[in-house]
Formats: sequence, structure tokens, C-alpha cells
Amino acid sequence: KLPAGTELYDFDALGFGETIPDSVSMVEYAPYPGNQGRYATCVGWAYGYCATSILYAQKFNIKNRMVTTALAMCPFSIYNKIKESYDSRCSMGTHMHLAARELRKNGTKRFHLNEIGCGESTIRDTVYRIFKVDHTYAIWDNYQEKTSTEALKILNTKKALAAKKPVLIGFITTASFCYDIRRRDGFWDKNLNR
Repeated sequence: KLPAGTELYDFDALGFGETIPDSVSMVEYAPYPGNQGRYATCVGWAYGYCATSILYAQKFNIKNRMVTTALAMCPFSIYNKIKESYDSRCSMGTHMHLAARELRKNGTKRFHLNEIGCGESTIRDTVYRIFKVDHTYAIWDNYQEKTSTEALKILNTKKALAAKKPVLIGFITTASFCYDIRRRDGFWDKNLNR
């Protein structure tokens, strides 16, 4: 069963057309990649910084990545609200459905307003929250066989991207995965910051 409060995206009800283009890009709306450093804040960066900033840029038709980056939303505003209270070092990850719920319920703030870091939060963090989303959806349900076949997962991902919706995918990595990225001497920074 999906986590409480998580809705499954209904492509028919939400007006998706049947044509899937050969390629889709939302890069013109995306902020430049940031760096979470040694913190386990990837969910905050995915929801709070990347996806929410893309949605904001789409809403106001901002297609200049420098401007979108300057107006980007805060990864810590979301993460600090949903992380475990005993995780003072921000060394534990969290769950995507919790970030989605926080974004719907309380929203987030711009990164540069009353800038806070991991594990830091003030009452002004709540005051500065300016952007909420009405809905977040799962595009498949791993617990229901009819919506979890690999082919259907791929098709639903393509449909969501074709509708210009940011798609967030979480997965657990291994130590060797992280080591390999570091070993490539900045390969990801050099190639993804375009």
C-alpha cells in the first residue's frame, strides 16, 4: 500500500495525451546543480531545491537558469522538518513521501532567504515559506502488481516527463557507487553543470 497521503497519478483523469515525444527536457527551467556535501539531504535537494524550483520557474515562465538558480528553493527547509529529531549531524536520509507531504502542507522558502543549513532552523524559516504545491503523485505503486510491471513503470515515467512534470526517483546506493563518482575527479560536476 502507498504511504498515507500519497495519491497514484491518474494519467487519464489528469488529461495526458497519448503521444509521447522522442525526447523531453526541462533543463531550461532547472536551477544549476548544487552540492549536498557530506549531508544525507538528497531528498531535500530533490524536492526542495530541484523539483520545486523547476515548478516555480514553469509557473512564472522563467527560462533563464541563472535566474532560476538565484530564485531556487531551499533543500534544508524541507529536510530539517522531516528528518529524525535525533539526527543532529544530518547523516541519515529520509523518505520521499514525507518531503512531498511537507511541501503540500507547509511549502518551502527560497534558498537565499534567512539562509540556513542542515540541522539549523529558526522561526523565520516558517515565516519565509512562500511556495507550496497542491498535489504530488506517485507514478507507480510497487505494492500493486497491476501498476508495478517494469514496462508500465517506464511508460508512466515517460508520460509524466512528457507532461513536463519533474519525476523524482529515489534509490539506495552502495559505497562503491559513491567511491566511483569521487574517483572520476569531478566527472559529474564537469558534465552535469551545463
